[in-house]
Amino acid sequence: MSLDSLVVWAAHSGAGERVELVCDEHPDPATGHRAWRPVRAPGCVADLPLHVPLELLALGVAEVAVRRDGCGSPEALDGWLVRCTTLAEMADRELAEPPDGRRRRDVLSASAMPTVERRSLFGLGRREPRPARAWSPDVRATEHQRLRAALRHLGAHSTDAGATDGVGWRLSADGCRASGQCVTACPNDALALVHSAGRDGVQRSELRFDPSLCNACGRCIEFCDAAALSAPGPATFNDLALATPSPIATVATRVCERCRAAFAPSDKDASLCPTCAARRANPFGSALPPEALARLQRAQGNSAD
Repeated sequence: MSLDSLVVWAAHSGAGERVELVCDEHPDPATGHRAWRPVRAPGCVADLPLHVPLELLALGVAEVAVRRDGCGSPEALDGWLVRCTTLAEMADRELAEPPDGRRRRDVLSASAMPTVERRSLFGLGRREPRPARAWSPDVRATEHQRLRAALRHLGAHSTDAGATDGVGWRLSADGCRASGQCVTACPNDALALVHSAGRDGVQRSELRFDPSLCNACGRCIEFCDAAALSAPGPATFNDLALATPSPIATVATRVCERCRAAFAPSDKDASLCPTCAARRANPFGSALPPEALARLQRAQGNSAD
């Protein structure tokens, strides 16, 4: 369920508020401390994306707390809290403990927060116009992208905490041919090929990888015809907050005379990339390029096993 209304509310009405996140199954979240606004999640709080509390803090909410009583999945909630607490500490923030209280309060819904009046959006009816916000989350982005954006906006620093799972992969490349299938396949622009000519006149192609953009979808590994990519381990929260693109492979390449694409020559006299060489050898045929044939043979060998 969409939480866009929670983001809109935080951006326009949540400055200085204290938000108390409550599981949907809680029997009576209305009772609590009068200074806190209880916000009922559309399900268990443990199912909320990790970026939710960070975006609230980045949008000016003074404090965010999670109410543990009344949760139907306390172990899952504890694991979620550990991860969120680590992320908040990286930005020198913290998740608060909701104080006890007996006051009856209105319970808000995270998926249907109070409507923001149109007049308030333009600063009308206020003595001073509302200042423009320098940052707001992109609600069209993926959960991974939103978490990365919130961490970087909050100025997160590195952490020694061991929470590493679920935020992406670290990649290595052994036998890269700089053909670029992985770059084209990656939906998050985590990979890029950069071509340059050295002082010796030899062109080199660098495969650069940004682990902060990787969400472990695996498409790059799947579409690499050279089977060069592998994921030796998960990325960390430090990668998510601080990593920048760095080379994982450097390949001596040439520019194909026909299609002008960079390729790693297997023959020192080769002037055509493997695809163009196959097309020249079979101008009227329907032969597959060598990379596709090799991939097909590997697939057939795996199926035979």
